[in-house]
Amino acid sequence: PFQCIGYPDCKNGNFLFTPTPNVGSKTPLYNGKQCRGLDLSEFNYGFFVKNNKLNLQWLQDMYLSYPEPTKFFTDYFEKLAGNNLLQQQISDNKPLYIIRQSWQTDIDNFLLIRKKYLLYTDFN
Repeated sequence: PFQCIGYPDCKNGNFLFTPTPNVGSKTPLYNGKQCRGLDLSEFNYGFFVKNNKLNLQWLQDMYLSYPEPTKFFTDYFEKLAGNNLLQQQISDNKPLYIIRQSWQTDIDNFLLIRKKYLLYTDFN
């Protein structure tokens, strides 16, 4: 789960996979159908440390290329994202830097609260 993204007839990426039921997803949307997309497991830990942020471009590209945008987001997406704001921003085709800016106040507040619980010097 969460290591590849794609759908049948996807034009993004060159990774082929066939979703099958597993512990994380008992009934995958495209169960048994060959999909094309991106294999996110090919990106090692260093890629994420170097970039130091969530890669929203993958999500935005998949959304923009999806044949039925109104069916792209599942009910579970809001639970994963914490609310429906990110879904709305992607649906509205907001620039990625605007999406990131919308998080900044909450991030700053979290860092202040978190500071008093740190046992070691922060890495930021």
